[in-house]
Amino acid sequence: MAKRIVTKIGNVFCAEIDDKYKCFFQYIMNDLVQLNSSVIRVFKRRYPMDYKPDMEEIVNDEVLFYAHTILYAGIMYDAWYKVGKSMNLGEEECRNVLFGYTNDTIFDESGHPRTVNRSDNWMVWHIGEEFNYIGKLPEKYFGNIEDGVVIPYIGIIDRMKYGFDPAYSDIYEFDIRRRIPLPYANIYVKKGYDGYSTLTYFYFHGNDIVRLVEISDEGKAVRMTANDIAANNHRMNGVAFSDIKWCYSDFISEEEFDRAWNEEDVKVWQSE
Repeated sequence: MAKRIVTKIGNVFCAEIDDKYKCFFQYIMNDLVQLNSSVIRVFKRRYPMDYKPDMEEIVNDEVLFYAHTILYAGIMYDAWYKVGKSMNLGEEECRNVLFGYTNDTIFDESGHPRTVNRSDNWMVWHIGEEFNYIGKLPEKYFGNIEDGVVIPYIGIIDRMKYGFDPAYSDIYEFDIRRRIPLPYANIYVKKGYDGYSTLTYFYFHGNDIVRLVEISDEGKAVRMTANDIAANNHRMNGVAFSDIKWCYSDFISEEEFDRAWNEEDVKVWQSE
């Protein structure tokens, strides 16, 4: 039998992350101009798995981010579950958040669609207001807007884990915001660099490199820890995760990184 799903403004939800800790968010309003989707505020603190939810303690925590999402999908797929309700909504703060969104279609005066460059078709808005179509996004908005798309539950969970969403987002692809990790996030990426005939696999803890593997075209590998990188004044010495523009295709699993780190016979691994 399908789950009977009833959600109400003020509901607090729990997501159990990798069976290691709990994160919480609150359903605070709906956004009529964005498909009437649910707007949530996700709280920053991580709680132990045996934590018994205290609603007022949870909702008085610092907000990590705001987002639009589909609550019932996360419930259906066991990404989160309701734990209580509070009418302390932080609504005023949410209405000050600026959201941004773009697409590749505009409509002329007769209603006919026309394809345009996504980077020249931005709209921004506050919750409760209409879209403000501004075309090319002025630099004053860079770093100051939240992604206004309706984010699937997987993206919400990933942002709880990492501090950013590894999936494709115009906000990241057009450098509107950089992916800035939470200090305790473990992140695995790989990247090729112009001017270097190598593919580099990285393991970051927060902003800091822990290990890297450089693989040449011939399959030769150089493996370095953070201490090795510093001692050899390697080109990645002092480079933070957030200094680099990462594409969604750069993100890999811990298992893929471990294979590159441990295997004697090195090859270029395909992302899973």
